[in-house]
Order: sequence, then structure tokens, then C-alpha cells
Amino acid sequence: MSWQGYIRMKKTGFNSDKNMRMRTLTYVFILLGFVTMIVSTSFAWFSISQNPRVSDMEIYVNAPPGVTIATRFDAPEEEWGEHIEFSDLVDSRSPLKPVTWSDSEGVFKSIRYGLDGRQTNRFRTLSDAVNANTTGDKQYYICGTFFARTGTSCTLSLTKPVTMSNGELGSGTYVTGEPKWNEAYRRHDNLGKGAQYSIRIGFRVSSIDSATGEILDRNRLVIYEPNADRHLDSSVSVVPTASIDGGSELVGADRLIRQTTSTWTDAASAKSGVTIKDLGDFITDTKVFSLEAGQMARVDMYVWMEGQDVDCYGIPEDAFLFANVQFDTDYGQQSGLVDIPTA
Repeated sequence: MSWQGYIRMKKTGFNSDKNMRMRTLTYVFILLGFVTMIVSTSFAWFSISQNPRVSDMEIYVNAPPGVTIATRFDAPEEEWGEHIEFSDLVDSRSPLKPVTWSDSEGVFKSIRYGLDGRQTNRFRTLSDAVNANTTGDKQYYICGTFFARTGTSCTLSLTKPVTMSNGELGSGTYVTGEPKWNEAYRRHDNLGKGAQYSIRIGFRVSSIDSATGEILDRNRLVIYEPNADRHLDSSVSVVPTASIDGGSELVGADRLIRQTTSTWTDAASAKSGVTIKDLGDFITDTKVFSLEAGQMARVDMYVWMEGQDVDCYGIPEDAFLFANVQFDTDYGQQSGLVDIPTA
């Protein structure tokens, strides 16, 4: 073999080795890319699939004579009263997925994920008709509607919570994790699992025509944030929830109702049906809406897991919550007394 042929053979072998190394590196990078995508997608899937659900919610209107509520604007007279079970309005077992409220658009939105499973800065617009009170992948939040009427002008606000029977019972407005008796350990387990820190309840009130149900005037959403000062990392402070619209809060301060954390503990002598409640205090004004004499209002009540909240992710699946929502009325300066004419 000539020396030129020998050199050509060496060069060919070198190039083959080089091409093989390049192909191997390419395969390694492709494999790493697939692994990264699988890991990222799995992480996002577990985040999305961890959907706490509200197991028990009740709505109370505790008002003097003059305010009544019903599940339909045209309900017969005997169906108007002062109490509605939330389960009469929606299936309270509907799961809650992380969403956020866009005040500028007046809708709920969910985060979009990229092909790599990571969150993007894009959001998908949701609707009550498609994404509330259903099941499966389309279910995100729950919404119940009731109607209120009054013969005397008044303001309705969330009622301050109070404990009764030495702390065993609670009245008023509050949200806690639901206690469940654990027979093996002779104690109650907290089924809230942190979900109570990121839950929100919203009220959108509309003035309607009592004869037709037609909406005449729609107010902006009022948001109730329970357990506002407690977090999954055990820190204690109120952390503002930024809006995707660019604001520092989801809604304006005049439409944001905040409450400190409500908790429960086992009684000193643990019993299967007894927990001692320590209910939070409201730290903002609690007004929700006003009613004029003879006016009928439609109240759309929303329950969701706030995706912009610092505590939204990392919540175990199937968390159970107990929420008690109760209204109080203020008739202003009306004392019920009138001056007696002197002449």
C-alpha cells in the first residue's frame, strides 16, 4: 500500500469515529430532552391533578323580617325563606382546579402549559356554562345562584363568626379544613390539608326584574378571602394575591373582604364528634351588597382555588373543606320608632 493510500485510510477511519461520536452525542441530547420533557410534564400533571374539592358548604341569611331568599326568582311564596343549603344550588362535590379572576375582563381564567409541561404566561378564558358545576377535565370551579328580596332598604354583609357551646359549635362566616375522626389514633385528622389557605368565595350581585328575571344592573365581583394570614410554610402574614391584569390585588380594596385564620383542635378529652373551634376575625369591611325596598337581586356565589395564591400548589388531592357563609343585615338608622305629634 502506498503512503497516500495509508493516509486516506487513516483519515476515513478518523472521520468515521468522529461521525460516530457526533451521532452518539446527538442521541444522548435527544434522550435527555425526552427525559426532561417527561419529568416536566409529570410535574405539571401532578400539579393540575391535585384538585381539592369542597365537601360541605352552607349558605345562611340570618336577617330580621324583611329579607328572604329563594333558589328561583319566580319561586312560589312558600319557597321564600331565610335559609338555603348550598347543596340545593350545586353539587358541592365538584372538584376545584386552580383558576384566577380577571377583574378587567370579568371572567375566570386558567393557566396554559407549554409542551414541556411548564407554566406559560398565557391564560385560557373559562365560563360558568362550560367550566362550573360539571365533572371531568372541563370542571374548574363551582357557582351557585340564589335570589334575594326585601320590603325595606338594607345592606347585607358577611356575619362575624362566633363560637358557641364552649367552642364546640360555630356560627357566622368562616372556612376550615373538615375534621374527620381517626379511630386508630383517637384524634381528628384535618382534611383541609392546606386547601383552606387558597380558597376564595366570590359574590356577584345583579339587580333584576322580579317579573322576568332580566338583569337590569350587574355589580362587580366581591371576593371573600378566609384564612388570609396563614400559609403552608407556617408563616403568618397577609400576602397580597397579585392579579394577572397587572394589579397588586385581584380586586379593589372596596371589594375585598379578608379574615384571619379559623382553626379547630381536639377537645381536651378527645371525642369522636367534638372539636374546639377558634374562629378568625374580619380585618376589612364585610359589606357585600345593598337592597332597595321592593328590589330583587340575583346573587351568583363562586367558590374556587385561587391559582395566583402562594399556597395554591402542593395541596394534596381530595382535600375537604367546611365553609359556613352567613349574611347579616343593617337597616341603618331605622329604629322602628316615630315621633308622636304634639299637636
